[in-house]
Amino acid sequence: MKSLIVFLLLAVFSTLSAQHEDAVLKDIQTRFSMIKDFEAGFIQTTKFLSVENNVTLTGQFYYKPGGKYRIELKGQTIVSDGTNVWNFNRKMNRVVINSVADEPSSFSFDKFIFDYPKLCKITSSKLNDKVTIFLEPETDDLDFQSAKIWFDSDNIIEKLEIRDNSDAVYELSFKNIILNNNIEEKKFSLEPEKGTKIIDLR
Repeated sequence: MKSLIVFLLLAVFSTLSAQHEDAVLKDIQTRFSMIKDFEAGFIQTTKFLSVENNVTLTGQFYYKPGGKYRIELKGQTIVSDGTNVWNFNRKMNRVVINSVADEPSSFSFDKFIFDYPKLCKITSSKLNDKVTIFLEPETDDLDFQSAKIWFDSDNIIEKLEIRDNSDAVYELSFKNIILNNNIEEKKFSLEPEKGTKIIDLR
C-alpha cells in the first residue's frame, strides 16, 4: 500500500512538473515569435575535450525568423537565408556555399526554441526573474548531447551552451541586444565580389 502511494505521488509530481515546463516553454516561444529581428554583439567560447586552451571568437550576430542569420567575424562572414549558407573566408578570398540541411555548422534559433524541445526532456530553473532551460535529447536524431539556454527577464536569449556528441562545448553569449531594428533582407544573403573563389556544394 505504501509503495502504491509513493508511486501515485511521483506520478502526480511528474505530471505537474511537465505542465510547469510546458508553461515556461510556451511563454518563451510566445515572446520569441514576436521578434521581427535580433542584433547583438557576441562572444563564442569553444572548449574541446582534448585541447587545453579554449578558442574564443567575437563578432556581430544578426537574426530574422525563418532560419536567417549573419555572423560577422574578423576574418570570416557566415550568412544564411534559411535555405543556403555562405561561408566567406577573407584571407583565402573564398566562399563556400552549401544548403542548410547539409551544413554541419548551420545555426538556427528557431530550432532550439520551437523544434528541438519536442524531441528533448526539458527542465527549467528561475532566478531573479531570469529563466534557464535545459534540453536533453530523447532521440539519436539530434547532433548534440545537451543544450542550456539562458533568458533575461523579458524572455530574450542571453546565452546558449551546447555540448555536442564529441564532448566539445560551445558557449555563445550576447551583449548590446537590439530588437526589431528593421534589418534589411539583403543582410541575409551574400553576393561574392569579382575574383572571389566560389565553391558551390549544393
